[in-house]
Amino acid sequence: MKTSSWLLALPLTWLAAPAGGAQAADAASGGALARQLCVNCHVVAPGEAGTQVTAGIPSFKAVANKPGPTPEKIQDYILNPHPPMPQVQLTNIERANLAAYILSLKD
Repeated sequence: MKTSSWLLALPLTWLAAPAGGAQAADAASGGALARQLCVNCHVVAPGEAGTQVTAGIPSFKAVANKPGPTPEKIQDYILNPHPPMPQVQLTNIERANLAAYILSLKD
């Protein structure tokens, strides 16, 4: 009987997992990563004290509030940056987390 209970629970486990076994993006982890990697050029959090910003580079809140940002577009921009943004080697989930964080700042 224990085996049949296990077999009944297995499909429910698959339903609870994100599609393709992918991990869901985590905005909090993206925010922590942004504070680690992006603060030299971007304001990563509204009202954050002590942040240095390079002139002409948008804050993450400004990026989130531009027309049409999607997680995919933000991740693509991180993967294929345009000057003056440096090429940073990040995992897929790190890019997804950064995108989730940026989009969490949208008004």
